[in-house]
Amino acid sequence: NIKFDQPVEPLSATELESLRQRLRIDPDRRIIVAGSTHEGEEAILAEAFQHLRQRHPDLFLIVVPRNPDRARRVCGIFSGAGVSAMTMTEAEQNPSGTACDILVVDRIGVLKQLYGLADAAFVGGSLIPFGGHNPLEPAALAKPVLFGPHMSEFAEISHLLLTSGGAVQVADGAGFSSTVDRLFGDREAADRIGQQALQVFRENKGAVQRTLDVIEAYRAR
Repeated sequence: NIKFDQPVEPLSATELESLRQRLRIDPDRRIIVAGSTHEGEEAILAEAFQHLRQRHPDLFLIVVPRNPDRARRVCGIFSGAGVSAMTMTEAEQNPSGTACDILVVDRIGVLKQLYGLADAAFVGGSLIPFGGHNPLEPAALAKPVLFGPHMSEFAEISHLLLTSGGAVQVADGAGFSSTVDRLFGDREAADRIGQQALQVFRENKGAVQRTLDVIEAYRAR
């Protein structure tokens, strides 16, 4: 699968700290990054967040809607659930303003960088019957990966991650909450899942070259 050959350019520790400061995320807060979410998933995440922060008051959630034009509406979903939320643009433009618990990203091209901040990563499009999105982006950064039951678009990759112990599949919001609670309570387990995810990514690299080798062999006949 040539998706394993995607380029990985992780931010340095200095760059990650700068990104944290720019987004006004206190250094003691633990971060979940929910990438490529779809309509219907944010409401599930909002309820799960409410349950989680009872045990983890330092929790911070970054939500990256698949369609950034939905950002304001997604903020409304969290605000309606009683959780403070703002867009990424608002956070950057008002550095001295009120802090929030939920950051909703209103632009494209930043998800890979934001995964670098994550203590745990959720891959969207999977709690609803959409088919999921690419779990290799957080896996390549050694992040513990979570996704829902609907990963048909990435069936092979998600299977490799699950069987290696590099990902956790959750059935619903309650499963998401209990899994995050467990990972935050056991840092060694979270790190182990992240390292297994990275190992799967590394072991399956080279698909592009192997494909070219096969093509070249047929051309030579």
